[in-house]
Amino acid sequence: EEEQNEETAAAVEAGDAVQPTNIICIMNESLSDLSVDGKFTTNTEYFPFLNSLTENTVKGKLCMPVFGAMTSNSEFEFLIGDSMYLMPRGSIAYQFYVNPGVRSMVSTVKDQGYTAVAMHPYPAENWNRRICYNNMGFDDFMDISAYEGRDELRNYISDLSDFKLITEYVEKKANPDDKLFLFNVTMQNHGGYSQSTLKGYEPDVKLNYETEYPEAQTYLSL
Repeated sequence: EEEQNEETAAAVEAGDAVQPTNIICIMNESLSDLSVDGKFTTNTEYFPFLNSLTENTVKGKLCMPVFGAMTSNSEFEFLIGDSMYLMPRGSIAYQFYVNPGVRSMVSTVKDQGYTAVAMHPYPAENWNRRICYNNMGFDDFMDISAYEGRDELRNYISDLSDFKLITEYVEKKANPDDKLFLFNVTMQNHGGYSQSTLKGYEPDVKLNYETEYPEAQTYLSL
């Protein structure tokens, strides 16, 4: 692995194109830094790992087409490359605008020799994903049935369980050099965030206010 990293660094320095063997894209459910809308303080960091990433890391902000619903429209913009701004107001792209053979990020990577796999720990019919992923040309779609026996937080598969399955999938490739494009949508931080949804989960991030904001604390903890 060390030799491979040195070869990659040398190729970048020489200006040569570098093509990764595995391209893993994770769309983390409801991930947002609430501080972009105003400063607040908490008893502990709520993005400790993401904030620690500096080496080989590019960070930025995204303007999303949805707020609090319609996750699939975010997927549509990422995978297809079109903006929901061009669609009729209130429309769901996965129900109308992903037809068989549609050009997308999936077709682009498949033209370059990648096997394309989608993963989402929820029923495949949700947001019409089974049909849309098939129309985009994904070779495989692992839905909630692939996560049987995995750990949950509240009623959803945990991110840790989800990422472990990604790791296992990559490590089980028959040939490690086979090119893989893997698109994963998580579920751990899906709403709602009220006390009735906790199912024994205890939020560990607390806001430093006299007034309690339990839903915000649940969101930040997840």
